[in-house]
Amino acid sequence: FGQFPLWNPYYCGGNAQLGNPQTQFFSLATPVSLLAGAAIGIKAHIFIHYLLGLYGAWRLARSHGLQALRAFGAAVVFGLSGFFAMRAGGGHSAFLPFFFLPWAALFYDAGKTHLAGGVALGLTLALQVMEGGMYPFSLTGGMLAFLAAFDLWTRPISRRGVVRTALVALGVLLLAAAVKLVVVLEFTSEFPRQVPIKDSLNLTRVLSMFVGRATARQCEGCVYVWPEYINYVGPLVLAVFIFSLGRLGSLQWRRAYVVAALATLVLIGDHGPWSPYVLLHNVPPYDSLRVPGRWAILVVLQMALLFGAFLDDLPGWLSRRGLTPSRATLVTVAILGAVGLDMMLQNGKLWAPGFQEIPPPVTSEPFRQERGNASTAFQDVRRNVGNVDCYENVQ
Repeated sequence: FGQFPLWNPYYCGGNAQLGNPQTQFFSLATPVSLLAGAAIGIKAHIFIHYLLGLYGAWRLARSHGLQALRAFGAAVVFGLSGFFAMRAGGGHSAFLPFFFLPWAALFYDAGKTHLAGGVALGLTLALQVMEGGMYPFSLTGGMLAFLAAFDLWTRPISRRGVVRTALVALGVLLLAAAVKLVVVLEFTSEFPRQVPIKDSLNLTRVLSMFVGRATARQCEGCVYVWPEYINYVGPLVLAVFIFSLGRLGSLQWRRAYVVAALATLVLIGDHGPWSPYVLLHNVPPYDSLRVPGRWAILVVLQMALLFGAFLDDLPGWLSRRGLTPSRATLVTVAILGAVGLDMMLQNGKLWAPGFQEIPPPVTSEPFRQERGNASTAFQDVRRNVGNVDCYENVQ
């Protein structure tokens, strides 16, 4: 209809394209899709984000003083967690910018001493917006607020750096993402997404999010399906996180626990009018977000860092108890391998088989609208057919 990229006639009987907050027109994989087709482009989109997420978590762990191998352990826990397997395998591709969480934390810390850190943080947030990552962008903002609040309270010497980083990052974000951000704000102000406050989790449910091995959709007593809560990292990682509370004496690790605790207070959902999640639901853009359990990915990142710190200390602890340095290192590698293998075997079950049908050939027939569903959208576009049904609510 001559309105590309503002309008998408194939989706929801015709819908905003650039103004849709979760459209991925500006994603890193769009050039691959244009050159090699959507099937390869989707795979490239997932693979690129996994690489960036693993490397970002490794860099963040290294900035926390961990040795290379132990930092790799932190990257494994973060990148191979059930959260990303469920999102990538289940079709939530707009959640892949959550892989930029460690980069945001890394650039925030760098920004307190160097202007370039604030610029890089602003570009990271802008990339999340451009890739349609409204949930990643919003929850990354929450993590940055937790980090900044802790630093402002505990480190008076860094207050000027924190404020400067925030201002620089905000300015860069607004400039770098303006081509999408302005249109999204216009669209969402005209058609706001109303999301009711619901879901409340108890301690048992929260713990099961990280160690539960169920993969079915049924979830007794839950508001949403069980895959929405999956963040599997395994019992050893959870145990290390709990029994590493002795690290609270260190300001660096105390901050990790504070971020995890604040994120947990939000992810447990509605526990009364003064619950953090209920209060946050009055503030844009959090008023349009659902499933408070998604805040668990912030906890996973802190778990990953603390697991890396555990691996960092383990060889020395074993050596003091009589093991040779080589054997202590071997035990450390074996533990890391066991954790990684457990996560791969468990979270690998979350990868969906994809499209079962052979895609139809591209047709040159006139465009038409039909009633369909989300699972046929890929084939519908190739047949030049618009899908009247929607996977998201549209006014």
